[in-house]
Amino acid sequence: MNYYGYEEAADALYEAEREMANMPFNKENNIGSYMVNGRTQLERIMEARQLKKHMDIENDKVSYYVIADLSTWAENSPERSRLERFDSISEAVEAFQDYRGKDSQYSDDKARTTFGVSVHGIEFDVIHVRNNENVLSLDFTHSSEAKESKHFMDDLQELSDSIGIDKVRVHRDMSLEEVKNFVKQRFEHQLKQGGLDDISLYMSRFDTLYEQGKMEKLMPTTNQKHIVENVPIAEWDNPYFEVREPEQMAFSVKDKFVSIQTCTDGYDYSVFDADYKLIDGGVYDNLDISIYAALKDVLEDFGVSEQDERIPLDYEELMEKTEAVENELLKERIHAEVPETEANSIVVDFKARTGELFHGIGRQTQDDVEQTVWAYLQSKIDEYEMDVELVDVVVSGSRCRGLEREGSDLDVVVEYKGKEHEDDMFNAFNEDGLMIGGIKVDINPITEGKTGTLATYLPGVESYLAEKQAMQMASTKESIPEKSVTLTVAECGEFHNLGEYHENIASVEEAIAVWKSIPPERMNGISSIGINIHTEGTEPYEDV
Repeated sequence: MNYYGYEEAADALYEAEREMANMPFNKENNIGSYMVNGRTQLERIMEARQLKKHMDIENDKVSYYVIADLSTWAENSPERSRLERFDSISEAVEAFQDYRGKDSQYSDDKARTTFGVSVHGIEFDVIHVRNNENVLSLDFTHSSEAKESKHFMDDLQELSDSIGIDKVRVHRDMSLEEVKNFVKQRFEHQLKQGGLDDISLYMSRFDTLYEQGKMEKLMPTTNQKHIVENVPIAEWDNPYFEVREPEQMAFSVKDKFVSIQTCTDGYDYSVFDADYKLIDGGVYDNLDISIYAALKDVLEDFGVSEQDERIPLDYEELMEKTEAVENELLKERIHAEVPETEANSIVVDFKARTGELFHGIGRQTQDDVEQTVWAYLQSKIDEYEMDVELVDVVVSGSRCRGLEREGSDLDVVVEYKGKEHEDDMFNAFNEDGLMIGGIKVDINPITEGKTGTLATYLPGVESYLAEKQAMQMASTKESIPEKSVTLTVAECGEFHNLGEYHENIASVEEAIAVWKSIPPERMNGISSIGINIHTEGTEPYEDV
């Protein structure tokens, strides 16, 4: 029987399988006729299936499925997760991610949320969530249909980009070194089980005995040599798709939060405690390794191993939480209660005046700017390991009184305690060219032993700014040219050269008297009184 299209074959397959399932077996339909009819139906089914497969290959048909928790299948759970099928990869990814978010409670190696693919009718799992990580299954590498399907390979790349793949489930045999270590551990265990108090002499002869082939009974079996492990995706030799490393990642590990992101010199990392307070941070300056390898090394420095559960977090959300905590700590430190003194009052009053006159930079207030600068200065102190304590940070210069011009820098004065020279502090604080809202920040460090404290420094700043403001106002006033107003009288208001014309008349009364003196019998035109405004330094023809 011939079919002319995919839909016709699919319909025939469904009808044939239905008829096969419902075929009665009785006296009228004895075993012989049942077998004949059954064979006919089977031929129809096989022929339809073959055409369906052919059409799948020709159309490079790929479909998808998602299982919420695959472990329920192995455990014969009464609440076995159902297999949900999708024709759209985007819908399948959405379902996977939805179930994926509920897996954080599990920290074992069981396959949980599963993403699978059907290529030309052949189905295999692609991604399993194990230990809260996306682990790639290599079942597809054993399918020629999958490897030859451009559609599937494109989907694999899309899965890597959208879902992200953390590790690869690799099946391999022990290396020679691993076999030797396996035997050595068995040998050591055997000696201890024998009741020997000191096994050091025997263990020292292990290498010789092993090379002589006298450890055959302790060698691993074929099954024991077979190793299944989850290898980080960056360490896997991957010929199938491009792994585009993320530029930033964040995790919850044990009682800590960890963030890492790419930077010019390598990878910038930070480690926070359970309350989102910064414990440590720095730059891992090695661009030759992947961000995953850098993260592994950073975690090892904090006693975190590959076996410890890592829960992925949204990087931006973690940064928002840690920055909020940092800002609160800064506020507590900057605005900590101190005994009310005249010196403290000077600083408080100066800042209050700035708060009234300061023009915000973007959305940043004076308080925001001072906190940002404080955090930056503290990072420089930590970087250079200076024995210095910040006292306070104050916005100064023209911007603190709203006197800035376009392109004016943002001046900030900072008081510190310590033995470091002001010049050295100035160089360290200004070497990076700190910018806030696109405006360059000039940082002026002062200390009591040299320039003085903020309480002694700020009154001078206030006086200077008051003088500057007065000069600006005087300059503005001087820059306005003087104007003189006089009156004119014309016998002909339209054409001043017809008849009498009088100008530079100082008062209205005088202008009216001149106007009345013109004899009314003259008919040169309509007489008029005019106003003339002359700007000093301009030509008469420019008068209004």
